[in-house]
Amino acid sequence: MPGVGPNMSASQSELLAISITEDLVPSTASKCPSVTSIAFDGLLNPPLLLQDDPTECGGQLWPGGMVLATYLLRTKMTELQDTVCYFCFKKRRRADMSFVKMARKVFEVTDVEDDPDKKVWSRQGIHLYVNHINHVECE
Repeated sequence: MPGVGPNMSASQSELLAISITEDLVPSTASKCPSVTSIAFDGLLNPPLLLQDDPTECGGQLWPGGMVLATYLLRTKMTELQDTVCYFCFKKRRRADMSFVKMARKVFEVTDVEDDPDKKVWSRQGIHLYVNHINHVECE
């Protein structure tokens, strides 16, 4: 390791003595595959049986997907149309909001305001939008 040796400063040698333990940064617990029954607060009967497999890409329940499904089942079951796109995600990176900015060029994007659970999911960093296709004339 470069810089290791008798010419090290006291602060450099103290840094080498620090060890990071599970108390500071706990490891993520391993999860086993399972089947989860989801009825979306009783809105879906019979409930969906979801195979939850954290070892597979996409094999986990998605908080944004749960918010979107509950909202659609509760409020829009009879109103879904081809020209409406609902979009829900949990913001993790700056790129997530960049995507929304790009979508605003193609869609009329508005925040969903009529969901009674909005205060709950918005505190979790989840965003839910309804997007109507902008009718742009082709040149």
